[in-house]
Amino acid sequence: FSRFIIELKPRLSEIGAILSVDVTAPDGGEEWSLCYDRHVIGNVADYIVFMAYDQNGSSSTTPGTNSGYDWISANLDKFLGQEGVEAEKIILGLPFYMRVWEENGDKVDKYILNMNKVNEVVPSNAEKTWNDNLKQYYVEFMDDGLLNRIWIEDEESFRAKLSLIEQYNLAGAAYWAKGREPDSIWNVIAEELKINWDKGTVPLSHFWEKGTVPLSQRYNYTGGKMVKILYIEDNQIIANGIKQYLENENLLVDISCSIRELYN
Repeated sequence: FSRFIIELKPRLSEIGAILSVDVTAPDGGEEWSLCYDRHVIGNVADYIVFMAYDQNGSSSTTPGTNSGYDWISANLDKFLGQEGVEAEKIILGLPFYMRVWEENGDKVDKYILNMNKVNEVVPSNAEKTWNDNLKQYYVEFMDDGLLNRIWIEDEESFRAKLSLIEQYNLAGAAYWAKGREPDSIWNVIAEELKINWDKGTVPLSHFWEKGTVPLSQRYNYTGGKMVKILYIEDNQIIANGIKQYLENENLLVDISCSIRELYN
């Protein structure tokens, strides 16, 4: 994968395209985390997007948060330390979702809950407890005989995570995924990143069309769209075809380690 990025970067530079690469936290398994050389990717690409979610994801068997503040901070330290990635190249990817953990004795199931659907799932009388390490509210309640446990992603938890951008002097933030968020979250983003939508900065939602993936930057972003492309075994498909496509469409480029589709 690193070789692919090394060979792709000069082709994109020829047409003035920006290259960012999405990567997982440097603390997971061989096949989806430790297999990526973040130091090389960070040196070559214009930006590296830390997907700061799925801390306890689809393969997890123990209930826990999807994106805890302390976990993100610890992994940012790894990016800057052991991975040797420059802070100004790191974009912090944050989730517009969480997980509901359903427990029935020793059996544990889970499903994704979008931020804009929380009030439809959590009972109005459920007691929420703030966890200051995670910077999240935790709630549990019974539903149809099952114990439901949720580490809630909301405006308050998002504000805490966004504060890490200034604390670590990062390049900016990105989000997964448009349509899962409450409208109010854009006000939090604007306040924390000091964005004025009325003075030349275009909100990401304006770029979210079929076939495009937005790039969030800390400061003004006014041009183009971004296309997310895959890494495939036949590199020539990308090397020979993507350059002309990008020139025609005036696109920025984002390479994802996890998405295996070509958006066009």
